[in-house]
Amino acid sequence: MADAFQIVGLVALIASSVGFFPQLVKTFKTKKAEDLSFYTLLLLIIAATSWIVYGFSRSDLFIICTNSIIFVLVFMLAIMKLLYRKS
Repeated sequence: MADAFQIVGLVALIASSVGFFPQLVKTFKTKKAEDLSFYTLLLLIIAATSWIVYGFSRSDLFIICTNSIIFVLVFMLAIMKLLYRKS
């Protein structure tokens, strides 16, 4: 049975990961990303990467999974930011 901290970790995993999904869908549908800050996306990619490395050092599956999902979603947003920029 999961303890309280594992449940909190699972809630954090879901909330943190799902938080970027609506923006990803909106950006994909509208093909507009000019309101997204590339530097913020870059910082989020660096942060997620750092957390993944930290998670591996601690053997913490919640940290690894959460930030791996965040990394993928933010990386996809950064790619869309580059693809959908106006020439």
